[in-house]
Amino acid sequence: MKQFHVISSGRPTSAVYQLCLSIFRQPSIFLFEKYRFQKMLPTLKCGLRILHPTLCCTAQHNLAKQYSGQSSVTSDFVTVDSKRIHFVKRGDGPHPLLFMPGALGTAMSDFSPQITGFSESDFTIIGWDPPGYGKSQPPARDFKNFFQQDAEMAVKMMNNLGFHRFSLLGWSDGGITALIAAARSGESIDKLVVWGANAYIAKSDMEMIEAVADVDKWSHRMRKPMEDIYGSSFPTLWTAWCDAYKEYYANGGDICK
Repeated sequence: MKQFHVISSGRPTSAVYQLCLSIFRQPSIFLFEKYRFQKMLPTLKCGLRILHPTLCCTAQHNLAKQYSGQSSVTSDFVTVDSKRIHFVKRGDGPHPLLFMPGALGTAMSDFSPQITGFSESDFTIIGWDPPGYGKSQPPARDFKNFFQQDAEMAVKMMNNLGFHRFSLLGWSDGGITALIAAARSGESIDKLVVWGANAYIAKSDMEMIEAVADVDKWSHRMRKPMEDIYGSSFPTLWTAWCDAYKEYYANGGDICK
């Protein structure tokens, strides 16, 4: 039986960076989240242990020191089911990792500290831009059943790169995708770390999405990272993402079925 260790966390901060490093020295699969993941547990056939949330706050870190002597990150493309997928790579260690970004995110926009900071001798570090995000466009993003589609594509991409057993680290939408990938392709997944993820969409989620749906109401600081990636197409892409969540909710809110 696979064992999940569960904590609550926010964005992939430097504290989470340290926790990830400690996790990959241990034999278990880990899940970084506190709520709304229980429906995944029967599928994953795992045990459950809850760790104290303050671990994220108290983890010691010194990223400047950790990043000293880092090697360059390479950028490349691989074709998966006729789609051109962009990925970054660093290191050549024995433990392959795939970093999976959140909504509209890319490998480097969401995981730059981890990709540049993890040990290149311990890990082969891969970060992808999901289909239709970042440099994995064109084609345009297809939001129909996108969590399941991304999960399938992620595993196929790693297989195409020569990795048939690897670990997943996912934030937000990338965490949901990672959970589905682990449930459907468990034989390929070594360890799993996700945070900011959920297994279904609740009314409170929709209230949050409605509150941020209009990007014209965002601050310049909030908009700039997305505008740097997508330019004038950002509002249209964000609206499509919001609409996709609304459709999931209208159909019962179950992301994983």
